[in-house]
Amino acid sequence: MITIFSKGKDKNIKSQNLIVDKKGTADETSLRDILFQQSKDTKYFSINQNNLYDGEENYIRISGTGNGDPINKILSKISKDNNVLGTYFSVHQGLKSNADSVTNSHLKKYDSLKINGIKKGDGIFVLEENDQLLEKLNEDERKFVKPLFKNSDIYKYFAQSDPKYYVLFITKDHYLNDKVHPNLIEHFEKYKDVIKNRAEVEPNGNIPLYALTRPRNPKMYISEKIIAPYKSRSNLFAFQKSDWYASGDVYFIVKKSNQSLDLKYLLGILNSKLYYLWLLKRGKRKGDLLELYQKPLSEVPIKVVSLNEQVQLIDLVEQILNITSADNYDPQNPPIEQVNLEKKINQMVYKLYELTEEEIKLIENTSKWIVRSLQLSL
Repeated sequence: MITIFSKGKDKNIKSQNLIVDKKGTADETSLRDILFQQSKDTKYFSINQNNLYDGEENYIRISGTGNGDPINKILSKISKDNNVLGTYFSVHQGLKSNADSVTNSHLKKYDSLKINGIKKGDGIFVLEENDQLLEKLNEDERKFVKPLFKNSDIYKYFAQSDPKYYVLFITKDHYLNDKVHPNLIEHFEKYKDVIKNRAEVEPNGNIPLYALTRPRNPKMYISEKIIAPYKSRSNLFAFQKSDWYASGDVYFIVKKSNQSLDLKYLLGILNSKLYYLWLLKRGKRKGDLLELYQKPLSEVPIKVVSLNEQVQLIDLVEQILNITSADNYDPQNPPIEQVNLEKKINQMVYKLYELTEEEIKLIENTSKWIVRSLQLSL
């Protein structure tokens, strides 16, 4: 994106914006057609200055925020008189070790790794399920071993529960010693040159040598939560109440204490077609991908209703979660029962915001067009 700012304010000046949908490498002819508004693959917008910026952060909205556009009118209904997600829920990034496994860069930089016969991909803090270290650990050491999942384990309403990876979840509050944790200490000593040069690690920082640099709050991994991949082509939000640890490519949404909105109510709303449209148009994007991290998620407007009003939607969500909990469930091919329940949730969310039949039809048609475009771009 190329942005040109001019100093001063003049309400009579319009912003000339364009979005190019054409794929491939640009040449002189195609660039000329785009800039002189002769490209069939480009959308052009002439936006009033006061309709160009949105919210406290002054996000630039290329197609504008005015209600002259029917989609903007729908999005205005979502944001009108509604609090944001961050009022009721906390959004946190997953853990970071800054030394998950051995990289080529590590091997080039530290001769001690080669001397010890260490190879690229050998686990430091993150271990594969068949790592021999897991078999050697004693009972005290195994307390630090936690299941680790990735963003690719998350689907709409479903997250994998059988881990292929494990993390040595050691924080600065834990103390390892030779007598109780001999196997862990032996393991980390092999990678000492790598882990001691991480940012904020002792002696220059306050993170112990054997600890994760960013473990985050352990409670969020073991409590009820909504989880989302950092980047996604669609609005993928899943629910987990069991132990579910993940790295920084996953974001966790947990309920704040003494708040009235239910996590499953939020789950249904976030997975709806209406909220996909919101995230696509008013959230953060990178190309065709939604960026579902702390700031844009916290800013999502949420319709606040009483618990009794939430119950209907929660019931539909729980029916879906019962389907996804089956042993033979395939998240890539959800059964027709789930598809029908999701349709009911979409209709319920439309009703929450008092959308008209014309507005609902526009959302449904827009969703079909977007899905088709994404499939063609894959």
